[in-house]
Amino acid sequence: ITLTNITVRNMVTFIGVKAFMGCSRLTSIIIPDSVTTINDNAFQGCSRLTNVTIGSGVTKIGNAAFRYCNRLINITMLSDMPALLGENVIPTNSNLIIKVPLSAVDLYKSSWTKYESYIVGQ
Repeated sequence: ITLTNITVRNMVTFIGVKAFMGCSRLTSIIIPDSVTTINDNAFQGCSRLTNVTIGSGVTKIGNAAFRYCNRLINITMLSDMPALLGENVIPTNSNLIIKVPLSAVDLYKSSWTKYESYIVGQ
C-alpha cells in the first residue's frame, strides 16, 4: 500500500508514536479537530510531505514529529492557541510557511520562537 494523502477521521484523538514514520510517498495530511496529540516521530521521514493541516484540537506536537520531512513547505494551524512543541518538530527551509489564525500571530510567534520568521496570519 502506498499512501499519498491522509485525512484522519474525526473520531481519532491522537496520532501514535511513529504512526506514519517513513511513508515516503505521503504528500498531504489533514488532521481533524478531534486529535489532541501528535506523538513523537509520528511523520518522521515522510520525505515527500509538502502540506499539513492541523486541527484546532491539537495541544501537543511531540519530538521530531515531522523530522526529515524536508519538503514540508505549508503548515496550516487552525487553533488560536499554539500547541506545545517538542524538540526538532519541524524542519526549516526557506520556503516554509506556517499559517495561523490572524488573531493569533503574535501568540504563535512568542510561543514558537524557533519558527517565528515562518509564521504568517491567514
